[in-house]
Amino acid sequence: MSRKVFDKDLLMDLTKTASKLQSSNKWENSGFFYLQKIVNEIDSINHVLRVQQFFGLKQVSSKPRNSTKLHLCHSSKKAYIIKRPWVHMFFQVSRYGGEELLFLLIFPFIMWCLDLWILRRVSFMFAFCMFVCTAAKDLIAKGRPLSPPVLRLEKRSADEFGLPSTHAVAITSTLIPLLTHTAERYLMDWPSWIVSCMWMMVLVTVVCVCLSRVYNGMHSFLDVICGLLASIVIMCFTPITKLDLLIDSYLTAEHSFQVPLILALGGLLFSWSYPKMKRWNTGRGDSILLVGMHMGYLIGSWFNQSEYSIALMGLFSARVHNHSLPVSSNATTVLYRMAVGLPLVFIIRLAIRMMVLNVIFLIAREDTSNAEAIKKPNIELFHKYFSYLLLGFTGVALVPVFASLGL
Repeated sequence: MSRKVFDKDLLMDLTKTASKLQSSNKWENSGFFYLQKIVNEIDSINHVLRVQQFFGLKQVSSKPRNSTKLHLCHSSKKAYIIKRPWVHMFFQVSRYGGEELLFLLIFPFIMWCLDLWILRRVSFMFAFCMFVCTAAKDLIAKGRPLSPPVLRLEKRSADEFGLPSTHAVAITSTLIPLLTHTAERYLMDWPSWIVSCMWMMVLVTVVCVCLSRVYNGMHSFLDVICGLLASIVIMCFTPITKLDLLIDSYLTAEHSFQVPLILALGGLLFSWSYPKMKRWNTGRGDSILLVGMHMGYLIGSWFNQSEYSIALMGLFSARVHNHSLPVSSNATTVLYRMAVGLPLVFIIRLAIRMMVLNVIFLIAREDTSNAEAIKKPNIELFHKYFSYLLLGFTGVALVPVFASLGL
């Protein structure tokens, strides 16, 4: 009797094992299994290590005999040397193509040397793509490449998650709309080979910025590819990207004082909708400041063409600054505007951030010496949003000033 029970149990175990093997074989023969293998291969840190080694980063256990400078990785505490300093410098410069310096240089050029219409298109796409992809990064919560063995060369954004790469999102969602709208408005009569060269320059710039993220050990190839694909999908296939044209018609049709209030509160509510983070990092604040910057551009554009601009700035007769692309004959004018405007922007940025932060600390009754207080969600929200809203508004408000001064 016991032998029959034993044989029955054994038979059931064998049946379960066979079914598991059969299902495993089905999974291995399915397309999802091969897709997972491809994804895991692209995400492998071995490719990051190969890129770092190929471009001249080498981990060492002791200082070499020659005069090569020894560096220390802040995350792994591993020593390394830079065998190709010029390549290293190139990638360190390239990484700024996805950071705050990008829009602090490109957006003033657009608003002062192209026109405000293009500025609003590019700013909206940039802010929306960055907000969505940074929120997705915090929700997915995929870590960065492990260090060690990878050398992680940056410290500021090391606490952020890895997928998707917001540097890839930033450079793609800025340069592609910029060239697209500029070509539609100003380059229609230009030779096609010149426009093609411009697109090649955009492609090379995007590749360099993305490769710098892998070189610096901050992202795998999967993170970068997902960032590129996410920004392209949002720009090309998302209906909400037409919302900026709707808002634009509202700017030109209405001149009541309600417009800036609606825009400021709408942007604040949108920023407040950012999902709760698993741990604090700089991503949320960076996304909020871009929304605030865009709202500042919108309010500034409304102000420049409203009766309030004439009442408060009677010396400046020009309103909306729309002109053709300044090529060789206007190159001096472009240099003057950037030379005068950029220092003002950086000075105003510093002053506004300090002023807004002190006001928020006063209202929240926080100690200004408490460095951790700025990381509190509500303080970070109001500080980032209103600081860059005022900065964006100030930049656009300089447009009639330049026009009146003959710049």
